[in-house]
Amino acid sequence: MEMRVSIVTVTYGNRASYVRQLVEAGLAAGACQIFIFDNGSPQGNRKELEAIVGGEEGVFLHSERSNLGSAGGFKKALSWASESASSSHFWILDDDNIPEKDALSSLVQAYCYLGSCQVNVLVSYRMLMDKVANKVVHKRELLDSVTKGFLVGQKVSLFSKIINKFKRNIVKPDSVINYPIVRRVRASWGGLFFHKSIIDDVGLPNESFYLYGDDFEYSDRMYDSGKEIFTVYQSRIIDIDSQPNSNGFFSESQSELKVYYAIRNHVYLDYRGDLLSCVRIPDQGCH
Repeated sequence: MEMRVSIVTVTYGNRASYVRQLVEAGLAAGACQIFIFDNGSPQGNRKELEAIVGGEEGVFLHSERSNLGSAGGFKKALSWASESASSSHFWILDDDNIPEKDALSSLVQAYCYLGSCQVNVLVSYRMLMDKVANKVVHKRELLDSVTKGFLVGQKVSLFSKIINKFKRNIVKPDSVINYPIVRRVRASWGGLFFHKSIIDDVGLPNESFYLYGDDFEYSDRMYDSGKEIFTVYQSRIIDIDSQPNSNGFFSESQSELKVYYAIRNHVYLDYRGDLLSCVRIPDQGCH
């Protein structure tokens, strides 16, 4: 199946060196266009981004003078890409996501295997970041996730989270893969792949989230409206900026604004998820 796919990414700060690697890897993987949304980065970084765009055909840049937060950035980026892209599908990548060369073709293969249904949303596999999928694809730990004949990345109970803190379930890359396509109910921005018509159905990201959880809220809306979400193990992306904050999230040096939005948004998402878990719209099927 011939499919035109555009990458959409949001960047900020002094991260042009990451974006350059993303652009090179994304084009090599087969993306027809790349939309870079500069979320208020410094002038020097913006000039580096302009140089990246100037040297590559099919790569576009939109720059904001101020940082709109993750939610505002992705809202404007997806709106811009929806109006400008010549592709049928979007592949959302964080600015430090480096896809392997066959990552996009693996997504397209899986999309076709699942019936080329526009209700299907796929997610690339991030071994360093996606801990639930990492355990499930290798059948190392099932958690609460068996349903409908698929293994599902469900929201994990607090008890399971506490128990897992005391386990070392590090899966080697060459471990046996039992479930290459994993059904799930929630996904982050990095690796999200979908038909752009879904934006007409679900809408744009909720900018009031500002930071943290805006991706979960968006994928929740996808799921609640009848979309099916799957992780595709063979579509692998690497997070090159995967080091956690050495000071700790609740350290004195951490931004109070970040702590506020992290707590507020995730409390809301947990509460909303419990309320909506039994009122999901039935599967719409292929169209």
